[in-house]
Amino acid sequence: MLNNSDHQNLLILGDYVPDMTHHLLEMLNQLVKSTILSYKIYFKAHPATSVGLEKYNNLEIQITNEPLAKILQDFNLVISTVVTSASIEAFLAGIPVIVI
Repeated sequence: MLNNSDHQNLLILGDYVPDMTHHLLEMLNQLVKSTILSYKIYFKAHPATSVGLEKYNNLEIQITNEPLAKILQDFNLVISTVVTSASIEAFLAGIPVIVI
């Protein structure tokens, strides 16, 4: 379980298509920092791809490689692309999901 009493936990789910993931991360990177200050941000890449996070310097992201089923209960919000089925898992677990 994640240990963050001062923040809510946000999980960004990576897509099978790296360009989709980069587009999502770029959109989030352009948000006003105060918009996401209350969130501790985690990123889970699609198991078939890897994505470098270096250029998203406005986001303080921690990477998680834990199985989705094991960590979902630790998150208050999930953001994903429209293509990934992992967003359905989060929705069925009762977690609010933003699909971009």
